[in-house]
Amino acid sequence: MIVRLCSSLICLLTLGGCDKIPSDPIVQDKTVTSIFITKVKSDLLFVKGGTFMMGDFGVEHYEEHLPLDSKKDSKPLHEVELSSYSISKYQVTNIQYQYYLKQAGKKNRQNSLMQSEWDSLNKIPNMPAHADWYEANGYCEWLAGISKLPISLATEAQWEYAARSKGKYLVVPTDDGKWHVNGEKNNVATFKDRNVWAKKNNIAIGSLSALPVGSYPANPVGLYDMGTNGFEWVKDWYDPNYYQHSSKIDPQGPVNPTWKNYDGKHTKVMRGDEISGPGRGIVVVRTNMSPDNDGDLPLAMTFRCVVNSSSPIN
Repeated sequence: MIVRLCSSLICLLTLGGCDKIPSDPIVQDKTVTSIFITKVKSDLLFVKGGTFMMGDFGVEHYEEHLPLDSKKDSKPLHEVELSSYSISKYQVTNIQYQYYLKQAGKKNRQNSLMQSEWDSLNKIPNMPAHADWYEANGYCEWLAGISKLPISLATEAQWEYAARSKGKYLVVPTDDGKWHVNGEKNNVATFKDRNVWAKKNNIAIGSLSALPVGSYPANPVGLYDMGTNGFEWVKDWYDPNYYQHSSKIDPQGPVNPTWKNYDGKHTKVMRGDEISGPGRGIVVVRTNMSPDNDGDLPLAMTFRCVVNSSSPIN
């Protein structure tokens, strides 16, 4: 299985590399790991830090002068100063996550009640990997170890700053900050797009399915699918009142979890939305879920990693 997965990685990550796979398993493993890290680095986008107004900017800066979010937890609008960092252009994909599982000696989830739905989401290499917060965080920590880079999940502030193209007043992280779903050049997937994709590829959750990463245009700074192809986990513990006392410089969220949901569980922040379309994926909306996703299959939870370095990664 490892040989087959290694071969698939080389074929996917290099041009003409399929006939160059070493026969020695140890050499092969080192070769694929090197290719893997090179690919990860090539997909990083450097985001120069700066100051921006984080939170619901609707009343002050949206053309309608109305709140973008009905909930109070995205308020008040507050100033944040971020250091520079790099963030992956794409969500972590199935092929990347499954390579991590093999290297870390882990197995993908099993769930007898929804096994067919889960398996269908995991079978296509360039679809986003789905994981709970612990699994997503584990991947980023593993990647930090093998690459020797300061890699982690994005903080909530890093995610919003990048999704808003370095803090611009964009409503959604599409190519122009708006949704286009009724023409020939849609910039997010529609219900029909997802349904057609799911039927063609035998994905059991139908129109709730994610699509391959990078299927639609990037936002103005070059990031794909920011919150329009599944919820994205971020690093922070959730607190509905956090914006009232957030640190101005490089906020990390609450140091320790304090707020609990209706199940009595501490939760982590998710950004974006499970599916795209008008009214979905607004950049300032905060969602939260227990880091173990209440033990359920994370059918809508995706993630990407950041490198916490003030210089571009070569």
